[in-house]
Amino acid sequence: MSAISACRYCLFWILALPLYTCQGVPVICFYSKDCILPCSYNPGTDVVIHWQIGAKVVHSFYNGNDQLKQQEEQYKYRTSLFKDELQKGNASLLLRNLQIDDEQSYHCYVGTFEGSYDTYIELKVASPVTYVQIETNETENTEEIECRSSDIYPAPSVTWSYPTNESYKEFTNSSTDVNKLYSVVSKLTKEGMKKNTNVHNYSCKIKTWQSQWETTLTRQEQKIEEGQEWNVYCMLPNVGPQNCKLAWKTSNTNTVTAKFEKSKQPKKTSEFPNNILLRDDHFHVPKVTETDNGTYTCSCTYGEVTKVCQIKLKVIPGKSNEKSYTSVITGVAVAIAMVIVLGCSIYCYRTQCNRNTRNNGVL
Repeated sequence: MSAISACRYCLFWILALPLYTCQGVPVICFYSKDCILPCSYNPGTDVVIHWQIGAKVVHSFYNGNDQLKQQEEQYKYRTSLFKDELQKGNASLLLRNLQIDDEQSYHCYVGTFEGSYDTYIELKVASPVTYVQIETNETENTEEIECRSSDIYPAPSVTWSYPTNESYKEFTNSSTDVNKLYSVVSKLTKEGMKKNTNVHNYSCKIKTWQSQWETTLTRQEQKIEEGQEWNVYCMLPNVGPQNCKLAWKTSNTNTVTAKFEKSKQPKKTSEFPNNILLRDDHFHVPKVTETDNGTYTCSCTYGEVTKVCQIKLKVIPGKSNEKSYTSVITGVAVAIAMVIVLGCSIYCYRTQCNRNTRNNGVL
């Protein structure tokens, strides 16, 4: 190290802590991704660069090379400068595989023969909300709606929206994993008999200061007579993007013969005039049977929104089945009557024969 560089190096350490109280420039980077911390200076000769967190060394460069003997352990093999850009005044630091603990206040000091420069960076780490999953669970007297998400930073908040004529209890639990990422589970619970409402709408929004995701759930019940035709429509109010691709699924225990009807452009139907039906907006069940009982779900994700529609199908006995049932009962009754008549006839015949035998013996 030259004498001038050594002097500037010592001067940096003397002034580092007082200078570090300056307000930093905010920089937002994403967890597990690479991040660039900007730092610039007027190009000069005999460049000395120090990236610090307080007195901790993140990265140092002088005498034309990286000097990493004093580098903090958590930054080893994860930092580098843009060497080809140094003569252009670019002392930015590349920080790879960003971790939650990297959220710190950074000080960039650059000294040249011509002068010195300081830059302060406030690094914020974000792991955005990328999904919100909604599940339902109900018994005869209890209804539960659960939404969940994971791998989030910083700590998220949960906001529910549900029918105003219903009374629910909310419970939310958050936890962190070994990487300090948050998982959140929130539940709505209602006890007591369900009210006679055919359609229920719910919304769960999970958000941080940097991101949010909202999933809405529309639930409805339908009763279809066995043997009838059924068109299963996906009701997704206010869905805008035409390129939204729907995903359908049925209850695991059900096997349904379904034909998806596709169209290149969104279309409206008189059955649901306030809803836009997109590609694969419904499928056709030509003849409903008892095995079709269950829940049918379609979902659409676009932007930071997921919309889910659940249709619970209850198959009721058809008139033809009722007639068949009546015919069976009638047939069984007739058969029983015939058996009784035949039994009585045999009994009477045997009784008469016995009497004749006794009379013949007496004579």
